[in-house]
Amino acid sequence: MRVPASFCGIYGMRPSHGRIPLDGVMPFAPSLDAVGWFARDAHLMQRVGAVLLDPPAAGVPVAPAPGRLRVATDAFAVVDPALRDALRPALDRLAGLLGPAEPVAMADGADLQEWTDLIAVYRESEGWRSHRDWISRSQPKLSENGARRMAMGAEISEAAIAAADAKRAAVRTRMAALLADGAVLAVPAAPCLPPLRGGGPAAHWQVVGRNGHINAVSPLAELPQLSLPLAQVDGVPIGLGLMAGFGNDALLLDIAVALGR
Repeated sequence: MRVPASFCGIYGMRPSHGRIPLDGVMPFAPSLDAVGWFARDAHLMQRVGAVLLDPPAAGVPVAPAPGRLRVATDAFAVVDPALRDALRPALDRLAGLLGPAEPVAMADGADLQEWTDLIAVYRESEGWRSHRDWISRSQPKLSENGARRMAMGAEISEAAIAAADAKRAAVRTRMAALLADGAVLAVPAAPCLPPLRGGGPAAHWQVVGRNGHINAVSPLAELPQLSLPLAQVDGVPIGLGLMAGFGNDALLLDIAVALGR
């Protein structure tokens, strides 16, 4: 939801994991899967959220209003300089609404590549488990990419998944601390501008590889994240990403509406 929204100059919402039921949706990686939505304006985003989002589960702390604004310096460091420059006025607008921005290292000194590698464990292993019976029964002709991912998933051991679970718990703990008391965290919504048409698989995989550095964290920690269409580079849209604590989806939509005013 976030990268396509950024590339198209619209809003895109990935909700907290489980806030929108996945009944009837074909699973891929159940611990990562989420249903989101797009819209051209913030008010419509908010209206859709009011309809689709289930109430937060009992005991989930929901902030009544936004807290401090934090900016993920390590996430901004891995994107193109032109994107950083283009998003600076958007950050200033957010600071005007929420108060001075506090720079933080999202990964607390860890290499963001570790988060990219971590989400791949779940994406590939759960993708294989979701579809292996159908693959074995139907023997479909998969794309080269699809076949490679299924083969990778089949090779991931239970020990590797257990090790990933421990690392994922640490990511959740880190993000819960950063986003406590209604705090929100700003990141680039996408790692780059949209790739040019005709770039082929190499251009696609460059986007995918870089994207994990900044956008793996929301699925890993089950957090809501909104892409806001607030910037351009040479007339090409680029979005600002905004994360909140688990269950604080409405908080992000309220911020989008307030910025629109």
